[in-house]
Order: sequence, then structure tokens, then C-alpha cells
Amino acid sequence: MRETSQAYQYKRSKAAVKAAKAFADAGYQIFIVGFGGNMPLWQKYPLNWMAYYGATNNPGASDSPDPVTPLPLVADPCTAPDDPSTDPGVQPLTGYAFLADDTASLADALKKTMKYIREKAFTFTAPTVPSVRLTDTENIYISSFRPTTTPFWDGQLRAYQLNEDGTLPVDQTGYPSQDPVWQAMEQLATKSPDSRNIYTAKSASGSWSRVAFTTGELSPGDLASSGKRTRST
Repeated sequence: MRETSQAYQYKRSKAAVKAAKAFADAGYQIFIVGFGGNMPLWQKYPLNWMAYYGATNNPGASDSPDPVTPLPLVADPCTAPDDPSTDPGVQPLTGYAFLADDTASLADALKKTMKYIREKAFTFTAPTVPSVRLTDTENIYISSFRPTTTPFWDGQLRAYQLNEDGTLPVDQTGYPSQDPVWQAMEQLATKSPDSRNIYTAKSASGSWSRVAFTTGELSPGDLASSGKRTRST
């Protein structure tokens, strides 16, 4: 049953969900952070519907139900007849909003939100699947980079767990919805620069081979440069 002390709360909830969708349709993602994890379900559900229609997801929580049956959105939530099927407070949905129980979990939710936003700033390249997969896991490797006006672009290489059917879990915008199971950045952080091996492909007489990415193996001509100065284009 819905709380009745605020007779028009369900209309405000409908309006909030509709507004979140309007922002998402305009290209703005809406992150929902609720404080009070012990709040009743009729308050939690609308927050999750706002996040769902705001095109965001909490990667640290399980989505339920999955897949989601979209909530019907009425043209004018304030004047529409009372219909439980369109009430976000009675239609179950969890796993999309960030909900906090105390100040520590609130800070954690805000950190996760900012991390999510920073990662979205990267441009994703085409996924690459290893030709030989490990027997104990099924991962997909995805590289991404952040374009800048300089020759140096910050990039990432991450591995994500695939679903049992071989598909990649993604959110409404097509980005991975779960945290990576492996990150090259974390692996490199544990190694000294001298112990790292970087390779590239080099063509010789019409065939390609792997070579070390060093000045001993590569010449300016291999990089389409006439000299040893750093290329800016």
C-alpha cells in the first residue's frame, strides 16, 4: 500500500520520472543518489525509475526485474487519472539508483557516480575478443581513449565479464554496466617502467611481424616522419 499522508506524492513521482526521461532524450544522463537506504519501497522504486529513464545504472547493484518492462509515462502526470500501472511507487524496480544508509555510504555513492561520469568521458573503440578464451572465465577486452588537442591521448584497456550467452551487459546508452574484472592500468601500476614490454606491428617486404616499440626497432620512416622530432599531427 502507498503512504497516504501525502495524497499527491504519486503525481510528483510520475512527474519526476517523466522529467528524467526528457533530460535523457535531450542527451543528459541523470544520476540518482538517495539518502536513506531503509526508506520504504514506495520511495525507493521512483528513484530507480528516475535513474532508469535517466539512462544511468548503479553498477554495484543487481537489476531487478531483468529485463525491465518499461513504465508507461502519461502525457500530464498532474492531471492524469489515478492508475497503478503508471505509478512508479508501486511498480517494482531496483538496481539503478545509488542508495545510501549513512554518511560513509553516501560518500561512496557520490564517488562511484563521479567515477562513472569520468569513465563515460572516454570514447570506446571496437571491442576485441581474444581468439583463445580462458576455461574459467569469459571476458571481452575493450579499449577506450579520451581525445584531446595534443598528440597524447589518455587511454584504457579493460576486460569485462560476458553473460552466459556471450553478450556484454550494457546500460541504456550501450556502455558496459558492470565494473571491469581486469584493468591494464592497475596491472601496470604494480610494475616498474623498466620491466614493461610494449610491442607494435611492423611491415617488412609485405609481411607484418611483432617488434618491440623501441628506437632500436623503429625508425622515423616507420612512423611516416622525415625526422626524429615528435609528430604533432
